[in-house]
Amino acid sequence: MMANDKILESLSEKMDSFNSAMKNQLSFNKILGTQLAKLVAVVLSSKQGKIPGKPKDPIEGIRLVNTRFTNTWPKSV
Repeated sequence: MMANDKILESLSEKMDSFNSAMKNQLSFNKILGTQLAKLVAVVLSSKQGKIPGKPKDPIEGIRLVNTRFTNTWPKSV
């Protein structure tokens, strides 16, 4: 009888541990689902064909492109 009690206690501890792990997983899944829903809302509300945060004219920030190392830089730059 004592051996059965130890087996039942061990099973109970394992089930409690499993139950705790499942609750943690469900909580994580809920958080992940919320974040995914927010991301979907942002994507659907943004203009199609545009990348959020993309500069209007990426060339406006370029002043000089030098592809050769033999050229000297002008002093005015």
